[in-house]
Amino acid sequence: METLKIRLAFGAFLAFMISGFYSVNELRYLIWGRTAPGQVAEAYVGPDPNRRGRAEALIVTVTFRDQDGGARSATDVVHGDSEISVGDEVPVQYVPGSEYAVRLAGNRQLAPVFLFLGCLGALAVFIGLLIREANEPVKNNRRRAPRRA
Repeated sequence: METLKIRLAFGAFLAFMISGFYSVNELRYLIWGRTAPGQVAEAYVGPDPNRRGRAEALIVTVTFRDQDGGARSATDVVHGDSEISVGDEVPVQYVPGSEYAVRLAGNRQLAPVFLFLGCLGALAVFIGLLIREANEPVKNNRRRAPRRA
């Protein structure tokens, strides 16, 4: 039973670390992200580079001007059902100073954030259980040896 608890705690810690790594990206957009109007330069349905198998997605290339007035372009992958076509004006979210931190506004990846928060809660529970168990008095279950006369 104890090894199961340790394995569960280690698994929660590992998931916490991995999801925390991916959640940092969302945090960057939340803290430093800027929004600018962008023009769709190219939009086509193709294989989703983020998934295995035959999943298809809409691959959109947008051009926009950042806060410094510099022209930038970026490609983002959105759900295949999205109704975006060439020439449409779409809001673009980007992080100033980062060349690759560009996405269509609203194209959030919230699953890692929720997994991170869930793992944070699980780790808090495991630490609470560990503290409670560490503070319990030790039970003396040994039988005493008979006294010799």
